[in-house]
Amino acid sequence: MLDRILAQGDEEVLIVSHAACMIFLQKKLRKRGFTGDKFGTTKNGKLYQLER
Repeated sequence: MLDRILAQGDEEVLIVSHAACMIFLQKKLRKRGFTGDKFGTTKNGKLYQLER
């Protein structure tokens, strides 16, 4: 899923997900050079940003 999203080449993407999936995505994105908000537990309705 993540490869398809990044392959589209869009500058900005919003992913809305369950907390467990967000933690997984955060780890994968950081390995690909993304930086930004760090979180261990997430809060409902809060926007977490990671940028390349």
